[in-house]
Amino acid sequence: MPPDEVHALRSYRRTAAWVFRGGAALLVAIVVGTVAVALGAQDRREHLLGQSVHTQATVVGVDAGGLCGRSAQREHHYTLTWDEGGASRQETITRCGSGEYDVGERVEIWSTSGMPYTESALVWRLLVGGIALVFLLLAAGALWQERRLRRDVDAVLGGAQPATSYAVADLSRWWLPFHRTVYPKGASGPHPPPGTVYPLRLGRRGRPRGLTLHVAPDGARRWYST
Repeated sequence: MPPDEVHALRSYRRTAAWVFRGGAALLVAIVVGTVAVALGAQDRREHLLGQSVHTQATVVGVDAGGLCGRSAQREHHYTLTWDEGGASRQETITRCGSGEYDVGERVEIWSTSGMPYTESALVWRLLVGGIALVFLLLAAGALWQERRLRRDVDAVLGGAQPATSYAVADLSRWWLPFHRTVYPKGASGPHPPPGTVYPLRLGRRGRPRGLTLHVAPDGARRWYST
């Protein structure tokens, strides 16, 4: 392998490793921030931790407010009263749109030291947990991608043989938007020219996976990563 290709692959390995690790760290930070925000307010923390009181409230007032953000719907403020621990409590909740509750209607709530909630703690736990899980899976995927990349580059530099080779006239049949040119630096174009493909691995339907060498009829060499 020419020295400039070796240098390009090693450089790509270092750069991509930092990108993937940095992305994973950012995603984990988002998870921590999401949980911190979810548990930040005392009433929300009480509700998520199962410390809210399940009871019934009565709607005693309905007032229209301004628009809900950029929506054409208006806010409606519903004043609720209920008894808790022998004392009467009153709070106002806000919803977008009209007709959700009427005066005199009984509403199921979960009472906290602050605002009452009309959704069970399970709904909020699933919401917060779902968001955290999505970002954790993305972080795990970034770390797995970085590990796979490091393994591929080490294998190629160690003399690993390609999984197969085949000459193609139109590479668009396997070309995907997330193919990245590793070498030569700055090479661009929607598809590589016709030539022979030497993929390190094969994925579904025989598509090249990992590091792939493409050799054009004039001998020009390009390395791609998927």
